[in-house]
Amino acid sequence: TGSHGTAGIKEIKFVGGMVMVQDPATAEYDQMPRSAIATGLVDYVLAPEDMPAALLRYVNHAYLQAGPEAVSPGQEAAETVKRVLALLRTRTRYDFRCYRKSMLMRRVQRRMGLLHLDRVDDYLKRLREDPEEVAALDKDLLIGVTAFFREPEAFVVLTEQVIPELISHADGDRAIRVWCCGCATGEEAYSLAMGLIEQFTAVKRVPNFQIFASDVSEASLEVARQGSYPESIVSDVSPERLRRFFTRVGENHYQVSKQIRDPIIFAQQNMLSDPPFSKLDLISCRNLLIYLEPEVQTKAIQMFHFALKDGAYLMLGPSESIGRALELFEPVARKSRVYRRLPQGRPTRLELPLVPRRGRDATTAKPGAGARGELRTSELMQHALTHYAPASVLINRSHEILSMQGPLVDYLEFPPGQPTQNLLTLARQGLRTKIRALCQKAIDGNAPVVDSSAHVRRNGQYIACSITARPIIEPREAQGWLLVVFQDRFDERAEPLTSTPPAPESPLVRQMEDELRTARDDLRSTTEDFESANEELKASNEEVMSVNEELQSANEELESSKEELQSLNEELSTVNSQLQDKVDELDRANADLTSLLDSTEIATLFLDTELRVKRFTPGITDLVNLRPGDLGRPVADFATNFQDDPLLADCRRALEKLTSVERQMQSFGGQSCIRRVFPYRTGGNRIEGLIVTYTNISQLVAARKLIDEGEAYRHVVTHLPVAAIFVSDTHLYINEAAEALTGYRQGELATLDAWFAALFGARKEEVSTLYQGRKTRGRTDAIVVTLTRKDGAQRTIELSGAPSGGIEIIVLRDVTEKRLLQRQVLEIASREQQRVGQELHDVLLQDLTGLALLADAARHGLGAEGGGRELMAKLAGGLEQLNAKVRALCEGLIPVEIDAGDLKSALEALCESTRNAHGPSVTLEADPLEDLDPQTAHQFYRIAQEAVANAVRHGHPRSIVIRLLQRDAGA
Repeated sequence: TGSHGTAGIKEIKFVGGMVMVQDPATAEYDQMPRSAIATGLVDYVLAPEDMPAALLRYVNHAYLQAGPEAVSPGQEAAETVKRVLALLRTRTRYDFRCYRKSMLMRRVQRRMGLLHLDRVDDYLKRLREDPEEVAALDKDLLIGVTAFFREPEAFVVLTEQVIPELISHADGDRAIRVWCCGCATGEEAYSLAMGLIEQFTAVKRVPNFQIFASDVSEASLEVARQGSYPESIVSDVSPERLRRFFTRVGENHYQVSKQIRDPIIFAQQNMLSDPPFSKLDLISCRNLLIYLEPEVQTKAIQMFHFALKDGAYLMLGPSESIGRALELFEPVARKSRVYRRLPQGRPTRLELPLVPRRGRDATTAKPGAGARGELRTSELMQHALTHYAPASVLINRSHEILSMQGPLVDYLEFPPGQPTQNLLTLARQGLRTKIRALCQKAIDGNAPVVDSSAHVRRNGQYIACSITARPIIEPREAQGWLLVVFQDRFDERAEPLTSTPPAPESPLVRQMEDELRTARDDLRSTTEDFESANEELKASNEEVMSVNEELQSANEELESSKEELQSLNEELSTVNSQLQDKVDELDRANADLTSLLDSTEIATLFLDTELRVKRFTPGITDLVNLRPGDLGRPVADFATNFQDDPLLADCRRALEKLTSVERQMQSFGGQSCIRRVFPYRTGGNRIEGLIVTYTNISQLVAARKLIDEGEAYRHVVTHLPVAAIFVSDTHLYINEAAEALTGYRQGELATLDAWFAALFGARKEEVSTLYQGRKTRGRTDAIVVTLTRKDGAQRTIELSGAPSGGIEIIVLRDVTEKRLLQRQVLEIASREQQRVGQELHDVLLQDLTGLALLADAARHGLGAEGGGRELMAKLAGGLEQLNAKVRALCEGLIPVEIDAGDLKSALEALCESTRNAHGPSVTLEADPLEDLDPQTAHQFYRIAQEAVANAVRHGHPRSIVIRLLQRDAGA
């Protein structure tokens, strides 16, 4: 998967090991080396052939050869390590003095081994000269190794016991507050957030919690804020949680979802010096306390108690515990290191910083469990038991008892009432003055002092004894302390107490005299000290008065500062509200931008300066084989659906020249697009990558092709002399024939309406309606109208046209001469027809009539008998029929003169004559006729006459209907 070994690297670094990784440039498959390097925990990145030598140099270093027992450095090396820590404190502003010295030495020696340095002084010199090594050591000492759901058993306790109880007691309006202390790169904080969301969902409540994740390393916090982790987390996070809380980014990374990141605030904070968060429900501080000194651990536990609410929870690492703070916390799951805060009668006292102050005077240490633990009392008492078996006490310069050993009841009295730790108060009669003087001598001379002349009152008599005061030299923390040892002397018998005064030469008298002298000296010294103290008190009083005035001034300044702080707090609240509004506005803007990018048809690709994919719109997937999981991969890894070899070169050119690069591309599917590459500029005018857009111009190319073809077509039409042609799309074009027909030039009239108005005048609407009506009905036949030229001449034209692909084409044909010729032909034919009819009527019909009369006379002249009469009858009948036909033919040939208003009357007469001549019923249905010239009326009559004759001749109908309807404005 490319991530094997990453988890092992973390464990190796956790215990202070060394990690060596192959240089990805030399690897055939570089996913695994890159995944390891991405952890930031790698010490060497080398080619395989360089690894053995580096490994041998490392393992042969004195740090590894000496073994674990050689961790404790010598006195000189320890002082050098202190200088190393001082240098780190100066360069990084982080104080490592509170860390365990053995751990610090191991880490320093490990860095020395990596750099092949044998002396600490050489390493200190390297630190002073190399800032990168300072950063590397700082990173090594912080040990930012963590993982999702580390120690799963502890998280089971957390999710099954702790979080459900927090949710059940949570107020609906108040969020559960959690502090993840020492969060490193954020895995621990995100694990807590996932557990909280799961438990809120389980009880069907809206998640309401706030996690404060803090760490001293800003670099680790930056990783945590991004929430992007390598693929190796699949070994720590279940598949269900991966699907629910993570998004796959690229081939080997997972991004924490927004619902997990939003409730977490990552902040840089030094737990040892900065104030903690307060009113918390849960603190998770795992694998941090184990690196601290015991005293600092105790203070940290007290700080956690201060920060938590009553009944809240504390979770520590598997190797950590609350120590002796049993009055502060009770265990909930001892094995998993989960504790519950116990209430206290008085508030927990918080001491900041937790790091011990430099230069602290050990002689002012107060008695107590903490002091005894800090100064290793048990070691001192073991020393006393070994060398001084008699009764002994360990005191400081204030004569306060720190520890006791042996039969002290023979030398000290423990009165009832308020207990005291002052040795002088507890000393039996006869010892108090001796002890004070002896301790002062030991302190002044810094050497053991013995007084063998002391007597202690015990059981009604004075017992001779010796007192030894021995200053403590080692360890350094105990300098200024005294070990006071009491022993009875058996070379002098005890003297009983009597009412008679002892002899002057008795030892008791000598002791009492010595005590008296000592008391006088003490009184004199006390008087002098009192006078000196009185003078100092006067001076101090003056200083106090001055300080009081300063305090009053400071108090006024504090009041003013308080008002300023209140004003600042209000301003901060306003700013916070404004920031929240800005966040909401940014969320909306981001949503709008995302919707805009998703809805646009422009395929867009966002690249960083390394030409890796940062973001893309859905439209790009049709051109480049991209998927949502490809974020972070180089654009060169992807195939395109078209030949785009110059893409990388254009991208580099755009970055170098800071200009846009445009190129037209052709896809394999025949689609055309324009690819533009231009730099991505931030609000601060910084170049942080490139934007690549692909605009589909297939329709534009096709339209351009059509336009080019249309231009060619228009050119042909323009020069076509056959007819006047009008072409109308976005513009109106006419050919040369149209200019010749109308007398108008191209461009004089811009629209068809203007042309119709100029050519047809008052009949413009009539002609336009007639033309549009025919076009709507899909008729392509021409209409005959009269137009008026620009010079006023009138021409008869045939107007026709039809739309074609959004272009309207109108054709005008000049039929003036044609119509005139047709009219002349009709007139000639009519005159010839009239002449033939007249000849038939005047000559042939008269001859036939005469023959018919002769035949009839011959028939009457023949007798009734015989066949001649019958034949003559047939001849007469035939002549009669021929006469009728010739008469009918004459009626058809001889035109009837009809006026415009007599057309209906003439048609009615035609119906009557046909009915009388041939017998069928003939009826007329005619609309009122208007605006017909005589010639048109005559033509209509002839049409009806021919139609009726044909019907009678060929159809033998029983009835005939003649309908005459007027449509299309008389046409």
